[in-house]
Amino acid sequence: MAEDEIVVDLDAPAPGASASAPAAGPADPDVVELAEGEEPAGAARLPAHAVKLADGRVRLPLRFPVTLRLRQAGAVREERFDALLARRMTGADLRALSNAGEAAAVVAIARLCGIPHAKAEALHDRMDVSDVLAFTEVLGFFGGLGRTTGR
Repeated sequence: MAEDEIVVDLDAPAPGASASAPAAGPADPDVVELAEGEEPAGAARLPAHAVKLADGRVRLPLRFPVTLRLRQAGAVREERFDALLARRMTGADLRALSNAGEAAAVVAIARLCGIPHAKAEALHDRMDVSDVLAFTEVLGFFGGLGRTTGR
């Protein structure tokens, strides 16, 4: 071996590493080591404060509840939204969201939560951005995991 060649021992503990750390296996660039119970990066997860129900729906408590003032038949009433209760998506929902463009979040709230479009639009526009983003996480969760629609 020439003097300028350096051999790096990947099995040797790194300087400053604790002696109790488990020894690393052979280095394989195609294998990602996950701690037990750890989900792969990018796995769809619900926001921590969301609750998955047994029937597959998700209840998302709003961190910043919204009260809408609604006029119908000349009478004005208030409706408070403390949470959104969303069902799983269907192919028709996905098509509607794809065709909605910038209004996709409003369409998702209307269709999945069973809220009339005008009310969903007003609700979305008054929701705190953290609640809107949490709702989009719920949509991502429906796309990857959970109980099958209709079962």
